[in-house]
Amino acid sequence: MTVQQFVDKFRLLTEVVSSYEAPGLLDVEIYDLLNISQRELALELCTKGKADTLYSLIVQGEVLLSSETIGPLPNNSKVYRGNLPDNFFYPIKGQIAISRTALSSSGFIPTYEMGNTIVSLKEVDVDFANNFIENPFNRNTILLNPLYWIESQESLNKARIKVIADSYTTVGAFTTIISQPNVVFTYIKTPTDITESATSELPEMLHEVILNKAVEKRNLSLTSNANKN
Repeated sequence: MTVQQFVDKFRLLTEVVSSYEAPGLLDVEIYDLLNISQRELALELCTKGKADTLYSLIVQGEVLLSSETIGPLPNNSKVYRGNLPDNFFYPIKGQIAISRTALSSSGFIPTYEMGNTIVSLKEVDVDFANNFIENPFNRNTILLNPLYWIESQESLNKARIKVIADSYTTVGAFTTIISQPNVVFTYIKTPTDITESATSELPEMLHEVILNKAVEKRNLSLTSNANKN
């Protein structure tokens, strides 16, 4: 659906409840409602496990990690942090480059190759992560897959990833990528705003859903104002 089709259909669908007291919106005001609606729709699909529906928004980003000291974990158990790309919206999966040292001769921890090994990150929620860090019994916990969680974007104005690796793991780099990041992250990017010169980046099959959500918001606003009078 083109931008003009969005605007024309929006006006047609809201005309039924418009009146002299509640005149039509300017194009830029319609864009605002459409943009709010497309972000809400993207979040709904992600939280319902339907992120693959947003295939046009799936991208990969590179993350460089830096270590930080936190909680009672010993110095050789590691917590890392790194900024996700500015257009980060919702996580899908992460991969990290690591190497590992075997535990003496017990053999129950795999010895990785001398070079980097790429493994998947395991997502945990922030409460689990904090409990893990603060519990001294986890000092020697073995993590075959390092743990990660995403910190709140609102307080930081930037999405940040936190990673916990065990004391037998060293974070490496993706040597096949020029910038040699520590993590490669697949995520849903923030939808680009609908403007006079750019339509929605969401797949075409979702454009009518965006439109209907925006119309619903406008109609609800009009009926709410009418009830106050």
